[in-house]
Amino acid sequence: MSVATNRDGTVGVDLSYHWQPMSTCPRGVKLQLKGKSGVALYRQYDGKDPWWVGWAPLPTEAPPSSTK
Repeated sequence: MSVATNRDGTVGVDLSYHWQPMSTCPRGVKLQLKGKSGVALYRQYDGKDPWWVGWAPLPTEAPPSSTK
């Protein structure tokens, strides 16, 4: 992971994590979808709405570290 902030210091982004093309987007499950305006929302994609231009999977929790 390569995290940086924008020049205003208001947005943190991962420089190695990118929006995926809609042609690869799973349907009927919760995803992060990017609209034509550039705003990202958590939604389900039905495969029909042309408003969406990119998608990303949701992050997961890291497994607990095993300390014995």
